Amino acid sequence: MKLLTTLALVLLCAPTAAAVLTVGPPGSGAQFTDIQDAVDAAAPNDVILVQPGTYGPVTVTKPVRIEGDGTGDVIVAVAVGVALVVESIGPGEEVVISSVEVQANPLSFNPFPASILVRNNQGTVVLRGIRVDHPSSEIGVEIIRSDRVLLLFSEILEAGTRNGATVGGAVVAVLSEVWIAGCEITGGSLLTPFNEPGRPGVQVASSALHVWRSTVRGGDALGGLPDPFAAAAGGSGVDAQDSTVVLYGGPPGDHVRGGQGAVSYFGANGAGGPGVDLRNSSARIQQDVSIGGGFDGLGTTQAPAVQLDATSTSTTETRIFPTLIAFPHAVVGGGVLLGADGTPFGTQTVFASLDTGPTTTLPGVEAMGVLNPVSVVALTTYTLSFTGNQNLVFLVPPDPAFLGATLFFQAVEASGGELAFSNPALVTVTL
Repeated sequence: MKLLTTLALVLLCAPTAAAVLTVGPPGSGAQFTDIQDAVDAAAPNDVILVQPGTYGPVTVTKPVRIEGDGTGDVIVAVAVGVALVVESIGPGEEVVISSVEVQANPLSFNPFPASILVRNNQGTVVLRGIRVDHPSSEIGVEIIRSDRVLLLFSEILEAGTRNGATVGGAVVAVLSEVWIAGCEITGGSLLTPFNEPGRPGVQVASSALHVWRSTVRGGDALGGLPDPFAAAAGGSGVDAQDSTVVLYGGPPGDHVRGGQGAVSYFGANGAGGPGVDLRNSSARIQQDVSIGGGFDGLGTTQAPAVQLDATSTSTTETRIFPTLIAFPHAVVGGGVLLGADGTPFGTQTVFASLDTGPTTTLPGVEAMGVLNPVSVVALTTYTLSFTGNQNLVFLVPPDPAFLGATLFFQAVEASGGELAFSNPALVTVTL
């Protein structure tokens, strides 16, 4: 493990005088007992540190950071409706929500059937360490008309919904750019006696999707009423309409899978879902990313790994793209733990910033940068081992101004004359 005792983070300007607001259960000594009250009181860019507990629904319309303090489970719950809404974040603004479990009523009927709704944002929305886990739930995360959403190291499990003739996935994006890294995402299987298709893992329309080192699976179908002679199909791992899709891998084991088809009461056999289903879309897929279609209800025929219509294309990338894994919390004066993966013996440089900035596309460099170019600093350069990995520790300055800071990391790898960005990673600094 490489230990950097002199942290280059001190080259970053210490966080500005943003206030740190605290939320906790009654009697905890925190300033607020409800997250929404803290959000309403916060000024732009303030930090809201939340102690373990269960809190009511939250709507965010200003650039703030809502962060679990790392000492236990923070749950945002609602009996009916959407539990967490982020909307109307302006250009150049950023919302960060980290280490939160979201629980919305899986059987509620409302105009926006999602546990988390992100809509109409021109700035950046970062969701890190989010968990949604509901059998037969609504959409886990719905993203509408949002310029950049980062879903990092999160679990969106057994989610998805049917709305009329439309099947919604665990993560749904429309007219948006979405980055997914280090996540586990599974489409749902509605737990009813009805003939129901499996839900897609990730469903995008008129959007750009970037996926690093994540498990994405379509839901399994269920056979039943109202037509006992018909059998539903499994959900796609990734379903794309009028979109661009990029799937980058990490170590062996990353995969995208379609769900299994159903068998009806009278023996009809539903097809499995494709791993990736492209309609008027294009995909770039790293060759080491394992993709497979789901099997039919009888388990005899497998759906295509990548299903294309006549207007779609899919290309394979032979190179390995770098990835970063970060332990979600660090303490003031303590260490930030990172794990880096990439091409064996490749050279990587890790960069850090206190926030994101405009998406950076550089000539000759694959993937894109998201760190703020005004405040970004290079922390260290190293050569990966023969296994293609490296562990790193950076020390956070013992400066109270770093309490509540969000530290963004991204690596650039040089290998064989080629350069590529890694996924972004995020660490929250707590006490």
